[in-house]
Amino acid sequence: MKTCLIFGATGWLGKSTIAYLNDKDIKLSLFSSTERQLVYRDKKYMIQSIEDFRNLKNNDFDYFLNYAFLTGDKVNHLNSDKYLDLSNTLIEDVSSFLNKNYIKNSLLTSSGAVYWEGTPKETIYTRQKIKQEECFLKDSEENKVKYSISRIFAVFSNYYNVDYEYAFSSFINQGLSGKDIEIKSHNKVLRSYLYFDYLLDYFFENNNNKIFDAWNVNLDLYDLAKIVSEIFDVGVNVNEEYFKSQHVDEYISEDKYFIEQTKEIKNIKKLIKEIIDFTELELNKIREIK
Repeated sequence: MKTCLIFGATGWLGKSTIAYLNDKDIKLSLFSSTERQLVYRDKKYMIQSIEDFRNLKNNDFDYFLNYAFLTGDKVNHLNSDKYLDLSNTLIEDVSSFLNKNYIKNSLLTSSGAVYWEGTPKETIYTRQKIKQEECFLKDSEENKVKYSISRIFAVFSNYYNVDYEYAFSSFINQGLSGKDIEIKSHNKVLRSYLYFDYLLDYFFENNNNKIFDAWNVNLDLYDLAKIVSEIFDVGVNVNEEYFKSQHVDEYISEDKYFIEQTKEIKNIKKLIKEIIDFTELELNKIREIK
């Protein structure tokens, strides 16, 4: 049986991966900030702590997935020094793990924000993600670990966190409340979206040493709002200036490597509905055991 370690297992990408691998013949070792137990479809998973992760030595894993990092919004919730300290600690923890254990294949989920370096959009998050990539690449190469570093711009995932302050989460929450979807921007917004299961398909089927942008489809904010509104049978409120504007707010990729390696999303509305249903149905939720 193959083995897989997930660092950051209780975040939404971690939970999506647990669900994805639930019926696969892969033994999971799961680590997050604190110890806890989760259950998915009556199968229990033990989550070990960061301290347990730090103490791992001379273990063999076929796959290592690194999701553990502070999102960009945490810069505002913490002060800059605290954010730097915590993110640097996570980078060092992963570096130590890669140097003390035997890993065959590794995946780092990075961010399209790395392209903001040297632009007015550059943030602490930008610089820390670049540092994370550089350290992950260096340690993987030195330890002969086959790596995938995937830069994500926006994502659709079965455990999408509806508490996040993103457009997609806002649209879902408005739809769940029976409200019309409201687009607040007066300028067109364009995003490159990844269907996360396709990234997992790619990683578990390929052993390429590659840094790439992970995305499947470009969506205008209005088009996304229309899809969600049709799912919930509500309207869309948008300022007419939106349609007269240019795409002044773009967070998109021009790297075609990943999109050429994966399946095409043929029915985006069906996919988004399945994600919303999966997230909301209690049967499908990963539940924490107190």
